Amino acid sequence: MKKLILSIYAMLLVVSSFAQTVPNGGFENWYNNYYFDEPNFGTTSNLQSYFSILSGNVEKTTDAFAGNYAAKLSTVASPTDTLPGIIIVGTPGGSGINGGIPINVRPDSLKCYAKFNIQPNDTASIIIGFRKFGFVDPIGFVQLVFTGVQNSYQEYKGLITWLDATAVPDTLFGYITSSIFTQYSSMPGSELLIDNIGFTGAIGAPSTDFETWTTVESLEPESWWTPNFALINQTPCVTQSTDAHSGQYALRIENVLSSFGDTLGFATNGYFFSGDFAGGMAIVQNPIKVTGYYKYSPVGNDTALVGVYTSKFEPTFGNTVSLDSSLIKLPAASTYTYFEVPLYYNGWPIADTLNITFASGNYQNDASLLEPGSVLLIDDIEVLYNPVAVEDNLNHNQAIVYPNPVAETLFIKMLNKATNQTFKLFDAKGALVFEGNCQYQDGMVAAVDVSEIPQGLYFYQINDGENNLTGKLTIQK
Repeated sequence: MKKLILSIYAMLLVVSSFAQTVPNGGFENWYNNYYFDEPNFGTTSNLQSYFSILSGNVEKTTDAFAGNYAAKLSTVASPTDTLPGIIIVGTPGGSGINGGIPINVRPDSLKCYAKFNIQPNDTASIIIGFRKFGFVDPIGFVQLVFTGVQNSYQEYKGLITWLDATAVPDTLFGYITSSIFTQYSSMPGSELLIDNIGFTGAIGAPSTDFETWTTVESLEPESWWTPNFALINQTPCVTQSTDAHSGQYALRIENVLSSFGDTLGFATNGYFFSGDFAGGMAIVQNPIKVTGYYKYSPVGNDTALVGVYTSKFEPTFGNTVSLDSSLIKLPAASTYTYFEVPLYYNGWPIADTLNITFASGNYQNDASLLEPGSVLLIDDIEVLYNPVAVEDNLNHNQAIVYPNPVAETLFIKMLNKATNQTFKLFDAKGALVFEGNCQYQDGMVAAVDVSEIPQGLYFYQINDGENNLTGKLTIQK
C-alpha cells in the first residue's frame, strides 16, 4: 500500500496538461505549388498525366530549334496505363475533336521542325484537319509521322489533302502526339520535340513557335494537404483568406464542382489515400481535444465537418493502428466562433500521429446536402493533450492490450519474461468466444484477429502459467 501511495503521489507531481499549436495552425505560411507549364497553343495531356504520376508529360524545353523554347512530348507509364504526350487543338469529344481555332485561308502544306526518339513499334504524329460550316465532314487533312531516332532538328513537310476543290475552311483542329493512341502500341520512353509549326501557300494561317507558356500552380498552406491539384485550370477549393481570426491569413475552403463531376472542398494535415484520410502531425501524448475558430456560410442545408483521428504505427507488424476518432458538424456562423473536437482515448500505446481534417460540406453524414458554394474559414488551431505522467513500475508485470475499443486487430504486449501466454475472450454472459496462444519474447507484440467477433463488451484473460491478467475490451465496428 505504501508503495502504491508513493507512486500516486509521484504521478501527481509530474502530471500537467499542455497545449500545442498545430504546425501552421494559424495558416500564416503559404507557398506556390508548381504543377506544370501549358503552351498557349491547344490543350495538353498534362492534367491526366499529373493525376497519374504527379508530373506533366508535355514540357516547355529550352532545347529549341529557334527562339527560347520548344515543346517536348513524352510517353510515360502510369500504374494502370501508358500515357502519350498530347497537344490537342480543339476539344476532345466522344467521337473525335470538336471545335478548334479560326482559319480563313487555304494553305497547301503543313511544316514543322522536329527531333525525336520513338521506341520500336511506336509512332509519333501530327494530324491536322480543316472544317467549314455547312459541311458534315472535314474538307481537308494532313498528317506527319515520326518513327525511329532523329537526334537533331530537321524540317518536316506534308501536303494537305483537300476533299473539296474550292472551299475555304473556317476551323482548324488536330493533335500532336508522342505515341500511337492504342494502349498496346504506345511505348513508354517515346519522345517528340517539336518547334515552329506553320503552313505554306497562304498568308495568315495559324502557327506557333512555342515561345508562350502559362505556368499552372496553386497557392498552398504549408503543412496541409489539399485537393487543389484535381481542380487545375478551375477555381481552387482551398485558398488563402485575409479574413482572419488573428494574424494576416486564415484557411478558406469552398465546395467546388470539378470537371469530373465531384464536389471538392477539404484540407487535411495528413493526406488522402485510397478513399480515406491518413497521416498527420507527430505527437508524443494522447490529445484531449482539438480547438479552433471558424466562420461558415453554407448553401442550403449544408454543414461543415471537422474530423480528428489518432493512430499509432506498430513496427512489429509494419502497420498503423487507429486509436481514436471524433467528427463534429459546424453550423452556419457569420462571425468567428470557437469550436472544439473532443477525444476520449487515453490508454497505451500512446498515439504518435494526429490527423485533423476540415471539410466545407457534409461529405460523410449526408452527401445529399452537399452543395457547391458553401464556404468555411478556419483559423488558430490548437491541440490540448492529456497529462504526461511517470509510468508506474507496477505495470511492468502486466500485459498491455490495445487498441481498446478495437475493430479488427488486437495487439498484446507483455513486459515480463514469459514467452507463451494463453489469451481468452469472454462475452458479457461469461461464454468463451475466443482462445489462442501468444508466443513471443519480452517486449514483443502479438496480434489477435477479432474482426469476425460481433461488436460489444467483452472480458479478456491472459495467463502466462503463473499469473492471470484480466480486463474489459470493447469491440466496435
